[in-house]
Amino acid sequence: MTSPSDTIDIDDLPELLRLIADVRLRGEFRLLRWKGEIVAALVPPDIATSLDAKSDRSRLEPTSLPPLLRREKMEANRQAFRDSAGSWKGLIDAEKFLVDNAESRRIPGRPFPRREKTEADYASFRSAAGSWKGTIDADQFTKENYESRRIDTRPPVDG
Repeated sequence: MTSPSDTIDIDDLPELLRLIADVRLRGEFRLLRWKGEIVAALVPPDIATSLDAKSDRSRLEPTSLPPLLRREKMEANRQAFRDSAGSWKGLIDAEKFLVDNAESRRIPGRPFPRREKTEADYASFRSAAGSWKGTIDADQFTKENYESRRIDTRPPVDG
């Protein structure tokens, strides 16, 4: 969605109007460079509409961008990652971090080891078999279970 502060009148910019006509005619976007840096993109209305519907103005989803813009965005992200290298220097002790990290990986995922099942465990399991007999009607339970699965509990999709 655009607001008045997002609108720029271009009636008196014939070169820009020529580029816009070209973008509309071809149905392909154009990148605008200034001093070797991409500063803007002219996007056909159909792509712009889908971008506006799919994302907010603060962030464009990479898959919704045309391929060349996707490459530019990925390269910008890679460069930002490279630029951040060493930014933690002096904030943490790297050697201590590596030792602590390795130590944390040695801690087992389960807090308690499983105990071996005993014959008493198996006997208890077997004795519970059939304990619901007479308490519920298994055929009725099965019928109601399948019926409940057919009930649509999802809210309708407005679109």
